[in-house]
Amino acid sequence: MNIVVEIKKRKWISFCSLICCCILNVGCRLKNPNKEVYHDAKGNKDTYMSREADKEISDYTPNEILFIVNSEFRDYDSFYTRSSGTVHAKKGIISYNQEVHAQRWKFQNEVLLENLSTSSLVNVGEQAFFANDHILLRKAKKVQSESATWENTVRNVTHDKYIEMYGEVPMSFMHYVLNENTILSSKLLSFNSEQLIYEYVLDNVKSVPKYQIKMKTNGDLADYPKFQKIVLTLMMNTQFQPIQISFHEEYTINKTVAGSNLNLNCKSELTEKFTLINENVEIPQLDFFHSHIEGASA
Repeated sequence: MNIVVEIKKRKWISFCSLICCCILNVGCRLKNPNKEVYHDAKGNKDTYMSREADKEISDYTPNEILFIVNSEFRDYDSFYTRSSGTVHAKKGIISYNQEVHAQRWKFQNEVLLENLSTSSLVNVGEQAFFANDHILLRKAKKVQSESATWENTVRNVTHDKYIEMYGEVPMSFMHYVLNENTILSSKLLSFNSEQLIYEYVLDNVKSVPKYQIKMKTNGDLADYPKFQKIVLTLMMNTQFQPIQISFHEEYTINKTVAGSNLNLNCKSELTEKFTLINENVEIPQLDFFHSHIEGASA
């Protein structure tokens, strides 16, 4: 009897571990449903757009607004973002919730990405530090709510290897591909003298090829996740600076756990808030990361 209970417990922990891995870096992931889109360099590219001096903000379409925000985000010398939310996964009558917290710090040519995922059963965390040509990855030893104790060792990876594993670097505005082919619909929800709110519905295949790479790596999945719904709500100021983005996603993942093939339905509600744009940003634990860069260069 105890052996049966232990086997069931291990399967449940494996299931929970899967969800944790899936949502690190904010997400879950299936076999890429559109190989042609993924391998089409043109289809994978964002549309970037500059403001025109003689235009008011009301002269731009919602799509053009997003392209401008995305374009200007690339040129920010610094920013800080904080994300939080919940991923709900379900398999039959079993359901599971995972809390997600992420932070991004950028100052000049250095960026730190931190992801924490917590629940009553499984807690995991990861950091990625970028400085010039150096990329360092570090795992958490212990995670409690929104804080973690980190390992004293790092893994060095090349830029190409990171892209192969995660699809993109965290300096990007978001992990979706944004162009006229990936945005199904968009509209202005509200505006006043200080801020505007827009809603975007994205294509479930064309917008996610880079995101799927990240999710497949984090979830250690044999297949890429398949999306059923992606809705973004962007709040920005009149200077085209993002204030926050809310993400609503619905998707399925497939994973073999303890000899069983699990098809899980996932729903996530996440919000990322942006502050300190082009201001002084203090990246935490810089001495630690710099020491490992110097050690690797010695």
